[in-house]
Amino acid sequence: MAFRFTISRKISLGFGVLIFLTLVAFALTLMTISKSRNNNDIVAKIYTPSIDALQEMRLLVARSRNYITSWIKVEMFSNDKNRLKVLINSDYPQLEKRLDVLSENWNTGDQKLIDSIFTDCRSLWEAHRTVMTSLSDQDDYNDANVMFFIEPMVLDDDEDVQQLTHKITDRLDRLIDEQYKAASQKRNEIIDSFRLLEFVVLLLLIVLPVGGIIIALLTTRSITRPIQSLKRILMQMARGVLPQEAIKNRNDEIGEMSLALNSLVSSMKSTTVFADEIGSGNFSSHYQPLSDEDTLGYALLRMRADLRENERVLEAKVIERTEE
Repeated sequence: MAFRFTISRKISLGFGVLIFLTLVAFALTLMTISKSRNNNDIVAKIYTPSIDALQEMRLLVARSRNYITSWIKVEMFSNDKNRLKVLINSDYPQLEKRLDVLSENWNTGDQKLIDSIFTDCRSLWEAHRTVMTSLSDQDDYNDANVMFFIEPMVLDDDEDVQQLTHKITDRLDRLIDEQYKAASQKRNEIIDSFRLLEFVVLLLLIVLPVGGIIIALLTTRSITRPIQSLKRILMQMARGVLPQEAIKNRNDEIGEMSLALNSLVSSMKSTTVFADEIGSGNFSSHYQPLSDEDTLGYALLRMRADLRENERVLEAKVIERTEE
């Protein structure tokens, strides 16, 4: 069975296109909101805490350098010495655990970098512990041999403490910069997704009304024009004028009406020819009724039979009078 593009299908197609575009807008909005929420969660739960922890670690390393320098220069007990112990034994381990958990969501390069920083920090704390152990009381400060060995170890730029401190802070600066870039990339993705959504919404604000108007006009035009044509033909037939050309066929309900009207016009033309033939006395003219229920057709056939009988009767009477 051939596909028929009926009027109902045309209307359904028009509304279907509008509904589809609306659903596209809603789907894109939901996708954008979901993606933006995920990116925002990544920034808020991973990158921002990571940057804070890395900056805190950098500050911790910088403070450790001040504390170990103070340890060498101040012979008596001071708060800086106690702070250095707390920093190495408590503050740093807690901070390392935080960063270790956060780094699970970093890329491989950043994970390797933080692992190397952890290793350097442990080496730095070992160097600090060596200084702290070597200068644990007043006598150690008065021992020239101890001070000759320990003081350059902390104060000279070429020795372990200074080199490790600079190396750790440089790597932390690089890692902080990488985390800033990753966070900025996620924020840019959020901005870009909303810009795309804004563009699509603005586009749909134009396409939906304009498309709706065009679809309505095309649908209305495809219905009203052929109906107006059928109306004009029917009004002509009401005045007794038959169309000379066949009505164009269509693959919808109006096409069915056109076929029926063409059949009616053809039948009326055949009826007209049949009536003319009977009027001229040609009672043998062929005429085929449209169906068993064709009232007009069977009436014409009865009229032909009656006229033929009347003519036969008249001819018999004429012959009878002529013989007299």
